[in-house]
Amino acid sequence: MSRVYLAVFVTAVLGYSNIALASSKPEISGFARAIVGVADHDDVDAIDYDKTPSLKPHSLIGVQADWQITQHWSATAQMLGRADRDLKSGIEWLYAQYAADHGVNYKVGRLRSPFFMYSNVLNVGYSYHWIQAPSEVYSPVLFDHFDGGEASYTYFGEDFSATVSGFLGQFDGDVEYLGEQYTTDVNTFSGLVFEVSFDKLKLQSSINRGNIFVKNPMLSQLSDVAEQAGLSEVAQALSIDGEVTYFQVGFSYETFDYFIKGEWVDFHHDFSLLAETRANYISVGYQLDNLLFHLTAAKRDDALKPMNDFIPPIDALSPLAGLYHQLSNVRAHSDQDSYIFGVRWDVGDNIALKAEVNHTIFDQDDLDPALSTQPEDTTLVLLGAEWVF
Repeated sequence: MSRVYLAVFVTAVLGYSNIALASSKPEISGFARAIVGVADHDDVDAIDYDKTPSLKPHSLIGVQADWQITQHWSATAQMLGRADRDLKSGIEWLYAQYAADHGVNYKVGRLRSPFFMYSNVLNVGYSYHWIQAPSEVYSPVLFDHFDGGEASYTYFGEDFSATVSGFLGQFDGDVEYLGEQYTTDVNTFSGLVFEVSFDKLKLQSSINRGNIFVKNPMLSQLSDVAEQAGLSEVAQALSIDGEVTYFQVGFSYETFDYFIKGEWVDFHHDFSLLAETRANYISVGYQLDNLLFHLTAAKRDDALKPMNDFIPPIDALSPLAGLYHQLSNVRAHSDQDSYIFGVRWDVGDNIALKAEVNHTIFDQDDLDPALSTQPEDTTLVLLGAEWVF
């Protein structure tokens, strides 16, 4: 399916390239991040670092080409290279855009998934104050991009502007979950995004839906065994195949001296193996000359559905029953609170240095002490250099 979308993109670009080839050249820009982090614990699922200082996983470099083909047609391509080889590098954006009259825009190709307020610039660390956006909300389990199309309309009033966007597409690739990569298919990924901007205030709300299927050979085998034994409810509980709904609300109020920002998200589905998530953060900052001091409080609450389907005490089903109950006990969920304090120093027009301390407290009440190695809390220190060119 993604090849079809990319073929449409290439066709659209080539169809108009002859008109503008002689007079139009692509504008090249780029960005880079060099981030080093160290934590006070090893093997903590909720963070990406341990006791050994590391430049992974947030260090990266990106190059973007913007090509104004005609008055209405343009094309954008963005390539990304990551320091962490476990995370995929390659094409992040690749789309054609048609800017019609009266604030109407159309895009087709590879687009960013609009889950958050900072979705479009999350890889460009220079554009925001954190080194690492709060992981309670900005979960890596959500895919960064999708292949499809988007239509938007923007209204410009005297004191405000408003934009509504609708999109439709699909995703086929790897998604990170607790340090592991899972092959994931998301069909009929669709949604709406609403944005309203005033002088200093910006509001955003979005709803996203998709039919998701996570490929896991072990779970597929167990599900097949349960289905053959006539245990359809057990088989369904062992699969991640169905609809996911994601809600988001965010705001940002910025002045020359200070800002206050926040987001709230709700991740809803009917799967037994994955937790449903509600999360939020509130962030405040104060600008003092070329120094920005900021403080963020974030919270995440996970809820697991019960896996209490009965498996008959038959010898042939004993291996299935054992693995089923083991999976029920070790399902990942993370109730946690984080507090982030950071400083940003803009040393030039296109370079910023950052320092950040993140203290995360984990709720141990719902965890089995015999199975969990999660500490009660952990502290992460990050240092970074961000630049655009």
